[in-house]
Amino acid sequence: MRFTEKSISKIEPPASGQPARDVPDDLLPGLYLTIQTSGVKSWTVRYRINGQRKRFTLGRVEAIPTPADARKRARRILEKVAEGIDPQAAKLVQRTRDNTEGFRALAIKFIELHHRPRNRSWRESARVLGLRLKADGETWEDIKESPAQRWADRPVRTITKRDVVDEVDRAVQRGPIAGNKCFANLQRFFGWCIERGVIDVSPMTGMRLPSPIKARKRALSIAELNLVFNAAGELDEPFGAFVRLLVLTGQRRNEAAGLHRNELDGSVWTIPAERSKNGTENVLPLPTAAHQMIEDLPGNGLLLTTTGTTPISGFSKMKRHLDGKITKLNAGKTIPHFTLHDLRRSVATGMASIGIAPHVVEAVLNHRSGEIKGVAAIYNRWQYLPEKEDALKRWADAILSGVIFGAE
Repeated sequence: MRFTEKSISKIEPPASGQPARDVPDDLLPGLYLTIQTSGVKSWTVRYRINGQRKRFTLGRVEAIPTPADARKRARRILEKVAEGIDPQAAKLVQRTRDNTEGFRALAIKFIELHHRPRNRSWRESARVLGLRLKADGETWEDIKESPAQRWADRPVRTITKRDVVDEVDRAVQRGPIAGNKCFANLQRFFGWCIERGVIDVSPMTGMRLPSPIKARKRALSIAELNLVFNAAGELDEPFGAFVRLLVLTGQRRNEAAGLHRNELDGSVWTIPAERSKNGTENVLPLPTAAHQMIEDLPGNGLLLTTTGTTPISGFSKMKRHLDGKITKLNAGKTIPHFTLHDLRRSVATGMASIGIAPHVVEAVLNHRSGEIKGVAAIYNRWQYLPEKEDALKRWADAILSGVIFGAE
């Protein structure tokens, strides 16, 4: 049978008392869909090694949702067999090793071996799982009231859906975004455990994202931006400079936090491709206010740092301090529904409101999905440096003089 999601759903299980049914895939010899009398459907691989016939269970259909995914995983298994490696024996060895380790130990492995090499957000993922690096950059410590602390040495195979639901519910109590982050990171972790053969089925099978994802549209008014900019001046450094840099340039939070002295050439700041979210270098001719503020920061390496070796973190704590300063300056009133991510959106909205062309705004923000698309986007190497310099100067003047969003 040539498997599709539709054809798989129509396959009936064998009658009660009959053996499990193996249906071969027409596209990849060795890949089978195994159906139990209970109706459970799993992907398996049959192979021969050292004269013996063996089978390797990839996982249930619920955990490997498409035939294409199953074929991709099956090919990796068959490649190992071709190299003389018995994947079933290797799986048993790895399972024995991993099953002696608890959730915390495997979560550390997940971050260090899988997430850290692939994602710049690995620190945030570690935090959601309940882990953070100490100042030495090597030792992990638990965060109180977190999965790593609650589940600690529990073997992953003993963690149930009820355990996960309770954990996600705790996160939801802190807010819908926290709940979604908890769900997504646990889902990735258990998926990784399936790939390593630690478990066959994720305890999250059948679970849904706890809160719908809604695109934020919040753009701060001139009064709100002035409050943020002025309140940032009351924060301890380098946090004050960090917030003001976000307001003056509209750059992404993590890209701004990683500002390094060697990225500066006079008043020009170049965010290298390896630090950019979209993998594209961004050259920013800084306005005088931003350049002077950066020049006043101490150090020859990372400039927005409290440790000297890592960029600033603890944004939630910093945001609480910022909110306190705003309330103090604003006669006891806060800025409603305000997050740090709103600053980037507000910069884009504000630049457009003072007549800066959309493609120049996108160039400043290093965002390529608007006016310039398709082949033109691929071949357009012009970085609009004069236009960006003019735009950032006009934006800084508007911020400092209070003339944006039509305000006088």
